[in-house]
Amino acid sequence: MKKHQKFVMRSQKKQRNKTYAQPQYVAEAVDNTFYIIEDEDEVQECELITTVKCKELKPLFEEMMMDHKQRYVQDMKKLAIRLQEAIQNKEIEGLPGYTANRVFVDAKGRVTVKALPVYYKSVLTQCKYLLTSPTMLPALMVYDAMNNCRTRGVMSRVLTILLTSAELEGGRIGILSKNVGISPISHRHLMREYLLRFGVLIDEKTWYNAVERLVVSGYLYTTHVKASIEVKNEAQKIQRIVRSSASYKQFSPKFFDEFKVTFFQNVATWIREAIKSYKNVGYIFKWKEYTVLAGEIRSRVEARSLNELIQSLPPISASPTPDCPY
Repeated sequence: MKKHQKFVMRSQKKQRNKTYAQPQYVAEAVDNTFYIIEDEDEVQECELITTVKCKELKPLFEEMMMDHKQRYVQDMKKLAIRLQEAIQNKEIEGLPGYTANRVFVDAKGRVTVKALPVYYKSVLTQCKYLLTSPTMLPALMVYDAMNNCRTRGVMSRVLTILLTSAELEGGRIGILSKNVGISPISHRHLMREYLLRFGVLIDEKTWYNAVERLVVSGYLYTTHVKASIEVKNEAQKIQRIVRSSASYKQFSPKFFDEFKVTFFQNVATWIREAIKSYKNVGYIFKWKEYTVLAGEIRSRVEARSLNELIQSLPPISASPTPDCPY
């Protein structure tokens, strides 16, 4: 009787698992479908984010003694507080989240929202599908952590930031410039965009883990930009130092093959038309050359060295000339 009882219990347990797994499988199949956005269709926009997670600022006297990393975190806290104020004061309705808008904050702290090109609506909708459809990008599923909905949520939001910072002709993640090319942007700049879009300051380790998964999965290429520079020290002796700039970051063909959205006929048409209009006014869809980036690194280092040198000298005591040309 005991053996028979155990067998019946195991059978019932298996049957319960089967009845539970079936609707889950169907849900995944539905979530993994790809919707084509027609010209006349309105995209169902996700809700705007109206609450920004603000952390307490460090006192001003501590801020004066902060290193570069601590000052960056302090600046991000100030930005979060400013965004929350802008929402409360009705300067903006909310942060974009997965909607096809972008928030800008200028040097004077003014907050504005601008619409992205129409094709980003379908791109961001597909990013949101990753929350409930882990098989959308199958190469990511080699990581056990991707079975966790929280991890998929982070990956979904990181993808949103990377794609809204990329041109979709070649998948280069950077800033378009007229007659120059595409300038790479730093990870910290992208993490700032994460705060501006989702109202949360992402931890650096969490960000880099998500990016590393995309690289290892074959969805993202990255190349470091470093330059060796000769500068004079205080003793006027030449010393060689190595400095880096924002790395090249670019989505792979494998990513777009599996992401699929940019291959839809109507979306592809919108992208081609937008790229054509950009090119007509002088934008270049190629990476800024390495020699140009290395020159910019060298210029920054030399300028910093001169600034440090001038600070070590006594101030000029003479009165300025009244009619000085400068």
